[in-house]
Amino acid sequence: MRAPGSCLARTGPFPGIISADTMLVQMKNLADDENVYLLVSYGRILDQKEKTDKIMKNISVLFTPDGETGWVYEKAYPVTGWRIWQSKGG
Repeated sequence: MRAPGSCLARTGPFPGIISADTMLVQMKNLADDENVYLLVSYGRILDQKEKTDKIMKNISVLFTPDGETGWVYEKAYPVTGWRIWQSKGG
């Protein structure tokens, strides 16, 4: 069972289901350490307070080379593969 606030990291150095907050801190630090712009896209499972007509949010965050958040964007479409992953009990 995936916990609210968790996300699926399918690729990169942090694979598996982890806390969205943990993943964002890791990505922020990576952008800062490597001095790069880093665009992160992830699906975040919503908790009971956040759920209305959906169970997750598809979000992208841009981190700047100094590790700051450039912008956060809640996308309108589900994460690619979400339905397949969900149907397999992921």
